[in-house]
Amino acid sequence: MAAKHIYLCHPNSLQNPHMAEWIGKAEGVISTDPTWSGWSMTTWEYNRHCAVSIKDVVGTIRNALGPVVLLRNVQKRVLLDLRKHFADRTSVLLGDPQNAADLLNVLEEARDDHVVGPMRPRKLVVALLLVAKLERHNMWGGRNKGYMWASDLAKGRGVAEEFADQLPAVVGDMYSDGLLIQKRSAGKKKYALNPDRRMEIHRVIRTREFPGRLHGVLSRDPRLASARLLDTLDRQ
Repeated sequence: MAAKHIYLCHPNSLQNPHMAEWIGKAEGVISTDPTWSGWSMTTWEYNRHCAVSIKDVVGTIRNALGPVVLLRNVQKRVLLDLRKHFADRTSVLLGDPQNAADLLNVLEEARDDHVVGPMRPRKLVVALLLVAKLERHNMWGGRNKGYMWASDLAKGRGVAEEFADQLPAVVGDMYSDGLLIQKRSAGKKKYALNPDRRMEIHRVIRTREFPGRLHGVLSRDPRLASARLLDTLDRQ
């Protein structure tokens, strides 16, 4: 079982003299309670300005993704920056515990939110999975190779067959925008990523944001899917 991590940014002992005791009790539960099996906690203490190093925190979490809890009083900039960095990757919660039990409740809430995953528009999730799948299989077009049959887009690793109903609309939007190109063979369609937009497509995989109006088009879907499905993008 892969290790699971939760992150806590908290006041120092001058800002809250009870904090060390509360954290100690939470760590005891995390290390012994079966509901926390496989989890560990990393903590950062606020400096005298009620802040932490965004660079250090982001770097650590990117290496081992997990939910983040910030305790009051933290600089608003820190909260906003972390939420921006991890908007569709994990939960970044703000807590105001009054005792050790409150702290544990906030940590449990963050853990449970992370397991379910932030919810994103289903079409957007499917489009991101499709781009990542085609890039992983090096489908960048070409005279005879570099195309994937339309019927294979929802088969195999990367895009589950449960999303097959959504693919025609997603493919249509991406083709109209020019991110995808197509060709016909034996009367059937094949698709590939547009090699003329390679830099944009790599940016899509890295940022999970499509260029221009396409992102808005894909985001209009009222149906939702868990962003946990997009964790594989961070490993490409």
